[in-house]
Amino acid sequence: MVDDLLLDFGDKKPTEKDSEQTEQLRLIREQIDRCKDALSVISASAGKQRADEGQSLPVDRYLRQLAEQWQVERPGVSFTQQLKGPQPAPSMLADRALNQALTNIFNNAADVSPDSVELQASWDAQSLDIHILDRGPGISEAAVSAAGKTPFSSKKQGLGVGLFLAHAVVERLGGHVSHRRRETGGTCTCINLPLIGVRP
Repeated sequence: MVDDLLLDFGDKKPTEKDSEQTEQLRLIREQIDRCKDALSVISASAGKQRADEGQSLPVDRYLRQLAEQWQVERPGVSFTQQLKGPQPAPSMLADRALNQALTNIFNNAADVSPDSVELQASWDAQSLDIHILDRGPGISEAAVSAAGKTPFSSKKQGLGVGLFLAHAVVERLGGHVSHRRRETGGTCTCINLPLIGVRP
């Protein structure tokens, strides 16, 4: 349907309004493709037992590797990380869908706050707490209420699909995602994941 509309616009002499609508349709097409890709990752993981979903890694190593990979994709973003917890660190599964979910949250933070994205993580033997912080305009109360229930976005570039799917992935793994405004400005996205039952 979206592709058909794009073809129709392409056959006509574009007006300024047509150009805006064409751009909006392209955006929707991109969002649909992103949603399909993310759902494919989730479906691939959901169809397997957790033990088969990924490699078991110490939580500190997993987070450092994920952050390094993300920084390669977003080299212009100012990024800091602080990891705290008992050593040797407990292990977790490097689930493909979880990788994508955390990457989506990193990207959301970077899109609104390229000058400051922070990763703060702490753990014990039972659980892992991840905080991803930005210095953007801050999340609204309405967005906090909608998070995880319906796609939402404060950005013109997106429909909030990535964040919505991130909630679904974390909850599938027995975890929880929440969002809060920072007193100093910006948003903190908090992820809690259970580590019980994971062995190195």
